[in-house]
Amino acid sequence: MAGTHITAVHDEITHYQLCAVIALGALGAALALRHLLRCRHPD
Repeated sequence: MAGTHITAVHDEITHYQLCAVIALGALGAALALRHLLRCRHPD
């Protein structure tokens, strides 16, 4: 059954993979920004 829908399955996986990469990139950018802001204003 999966053989007949392999294109649809592949498209779904590609879509979720792209979303995961974007989310990880945004998380990494937020952590880097937080680190830079903390280093700039030591308390």
